[in-house]
Amino acid sequence: MRPDRHQGILAPWQFIAILALLVCIGILLNPDLLKFYAGKPDLLISEFLADNQTNRIDADGDHSDWIEIYNASDETISLKGWYLTDDFRNFKQWMFPIAELEPGQFLLVWASGKNRTNWVDDLHTNFKLSSEGEYLALVRPNGKTIAHEYLPKYPKQKADISFGLTKSHFESQRWLSKEPLRDYSYFADPTPLEPNSNGSLTSKGLKPAATEKSSGDNEQ
Repeated sequence: MRPDRHQGILAPWQFIAILALLVCIGILLNPDLLKFYAGKPDLLISEFLADNQTNRIDADGDHSDWIEIYNASDETISLKGWYLTDDFRNFKQWMFPIAELEPGQFLLVWASGKNRTNWVDDLHTNFKLSSEGEYLALVRPNGKTIAHEYLPKYPKQKADISFGLTKSHFESQRWLSKEPLRDYSYFADPTPLEPNSNGSLTSKGLKPAATEKSSGDNEQ
């Protein structure tokens, strides 16, 4: 008597049932998975300036480069334990201190190499940004999952011209229609701590906006 060749092989409905069970277990163990697979982001690197010559100064009076973080969700998010990195081999390069971002709120982090985390209004990473282009990512508290990244690297930057998400990201959140985090622009008029304005797909022909050097430059 020949053995049944089909013995031990799952029927299609059994495979689907097991897969659905595993997904349900995963969501129960980590509710963020549901939001992740739905394509709705929470914290984003919305804009950065990698060659700051005249745009904005930090508390020391230096024209440090900066990175803007934006809460695109409808919930207040704790930044404790999140990371910023410009090294794809080290996702835990610089860790945020205890801080919270409300829905639609921005946070500015100086990419100065000064490594400061004791004052939320004057945060400094332990790395600097390269104007030649490099990897840049925002990493979740587990130190493994990328929330938002510029992959494989952001393009070459120009002095006082920022780079980041297009204006549409701040007007609507149609995350399910396509992968939205590939829509970037250069901005001749950087808008730290504010929604991005109209930009350009390339930096060719862009000239930095005129900056008045006055006492107002010292405002953070």
